This record gives sequence, C-alpha cells and structure tokens, in this order.
Amino acid sequence: MNPIGICEWCLPVEGPFGLEYAKRAGFEGVQLGDLGGSEKGFPMNSPWIQQGYLETAARTGMVLHSIHLHTMVSQAGHVYPMDSPRGEAASESIRKGVEACQAMGIDCLNISAFFESYVRNDYDQKNLVDHLRLAVAYGADRGVRVVYEPGVTLDRVLRILEQVPGLTINYDLLNPIFSGRGDPATEIPAIGIDRIDHVHIKDVRLDHLGRFTGGACLSGDGGGRIAQSIAMLREGGYGKWYLSEASYYNPAGFGESSEVLQAMEKDVARIRAMVKGD
Repeated sequence: MNPIGICEWCLPVEGPFGLEYAKRAGFEGVQLGDLGGSEKGFPMNSPWIQQGYLETAARTGMVLHSIHLHTMVSQAGHVYPMDSPRGEAASESIRKGVEACQAMGIDCLNISAFFESYVRNDYDQKNLVDHLRLAVAYGADRGVRVVYEPGVTLDRVLRILEQVPGLTINYDLLNPIFSGRGDPATEIPAIGIDRIDHVHIKDVRLDHLGRFTGGACLSGDGGGRIAQSIAMLREGGYGKWYLSEASYYNPAGFGESSEVLQAMEKDVARIRAMVKGD
C-alpha cells in the first residue's frame, strides 16, 4: 500500500508540532519545507531544530519523507549562472539542504523550479541543469537523492532528465493541467514510473463553464482528473509516496466541515481510497 503524506507548508502549523497535527489527521509522513531557508539563516541546519523534528518523528511514528527547498522557488537563483551572486546563493542553499538531510537521516531533497524560478528559455534551463548536477553529485556523496519538481513542458523535462543522470521527478498530478502545459495521461508514460520518485496531490474546483476557479476542494472533486492519474500510476506498478499539497485546508474552501482537521481527515481518506482503487 502506498504511504500517504503531506507537505509541511499545507499544515496549519509548521515545525515539529506540525508532525503531531499531520499524524492526527491520518497522514503517515511529511515532506518538510526549509522554514525560510537562507532568508531565515538556514534554520533546518540548526542542530536543536533538527533534534526537535527527530524527537517528534520518533514519538509519533511519522516519517520525515524529504526536505523541499521551498524558499528557492521565490529566490530563483537556480535559473541564474552559478558564478553570479544569485547563482552562488542557490548553490549554497542546495548544499545546506543536502547537509540538513544528511544530518537528519532524510534521504531525499526536493528542488522545484516554477513561479519566479520558471524556466523561460534554453539559457534558464542550462543554468538549472548546472545546479541540478551540483545537487545530484553533492547528494550522492552524502546518501541523499535529489528530486526535481518541474514547471515546464514535457520536452524540457525529458531533456533535463537526459542532461542530469541520476535525477528523478516529483510529479504533481494537477500542475500540468492547471497551467495548461501538459497532461498526466501523456507525461507519466513518457517520463516513466521508474523515474517518478514521489507524487504531489491537490485538486481545484471548476466553475459552471469548466474553468478552474482557484478554489481548493477534496481530492477528486475538482478538475484535476486525480482519480484517473492515480489509476494509471497504480496500474503501472507505482508503489511509492503520495504527498498532499492541498493549498487551503480550510473549512470555507473545502465546504465539508467545521474544522481544518476534519477537512484533512476527509481528504486523506479520499486519497487513500483512490490509491487502493476503491
């Protein structure tokens, strides 16, 4: 049975107490963020913060799935040349991320490139590839695999995978459809299930004209065709993690409950049923 986790930045609270909250909601693990990364002095590299997470994980039985370099998405240094000030800052963030994973016994570091760090052209892509090569090599020496979450078209994803040996993908089931740049039905077979390290799940409502509204909803109730994508992964033998990245676990957005916790409980149950094929 595929384990079901949640991204830390989707919880009502971050930090070690977030693990407690996720456990209560029914999740089995958490993809950690970077708590502000370089903007906050790399808190994930603080031994006492690391200890707080590790002690809570041991007490609750929650898995620390990975660390996501969340702050880098807005800093965007990894689409700048490595010898530029912004590129050098991104390289430092990557090294710090790998070192935090190593210190905490976490074997996966996630690097995303979208929003401000969106790859607009071949120049951006070359710079991203250089940073990903650094990350894969630095991680390999420290027992940490590096995973890339793309925000580009399939042809660019495949080129990046070819250019960075050892790199695998964090595949988000909604992002290609929501952005209009692709379709999981085409992308998943082309990438190959063996090159998908883990999967993000979220869904967004459609309006009466079939347009995305931006309003979050229970997985499977929106326009993301989540159930179909999960069925494809299941039939292809995918046996790894699903991580909820629902942007707004709040009662008003989900329209299902009076408390955030209840909305989360319903969503994780919905995800688990789709993964099982019920």
